[in-house]
Amino acid sequence: MWERIPTTPRQNLAEHKTFRCHIDTPDGRALAGVYVSLTAPALDGYIGVLAGRAPLTAVVTTGQITLVPPQGAPEELFVSRGFLQVHEDTVSILAEECKPIRELDAERAWDLLQQAYKLPRETDEQIAYRDEMIRAERIRFGLAQKARKGMMSMEQMLTRGLT
Repeated sequence: MWERIPTTPRQNLAEHKTFRCHIDTPDGRALAGVYVSLTAPALDGYIGVLAGRAPLTAVVTTGQITLVPPQGAPEELFVSRGFLQVHEDTVSILAEECKPIRELDAERAWDLLQQAYKLPRETDEQIAYRDEMIRAERIRFGLAQKARKGMMSMEQMLTRGLT
């Protein structure tokens, strides 16, 4: 016969194990702090990290990193290409670019997407690079729109020109 296990209210996240995380870019340290969990975009999907995770090295792709601190709201960051390493109680990320999603500018992201569409596509290497840049800039634009809590109108998109 099955015995019902009593449930308890969700524990305060401050009681959970934590790990240190820092993100570095060519411009310097983008973030450093203590967190309960992290999700990051990798080549084969998103990676989740909790304290005590086995050592890991992964390629980070363009996307959203979500960090959950012991107290307070989760931090959402835009990251562009790099590497992630988990070692003991530390997560280190080296990325080309990293900034809070709320700081992304939708108009600038749209312009970068337009520039990606205009990249040359005469050789296989150029086509691969162009496709990767379009994918990355679509992600940036989508996250910028998310931060804006709204979308550019179709009229705004058309007047800015998708060629």
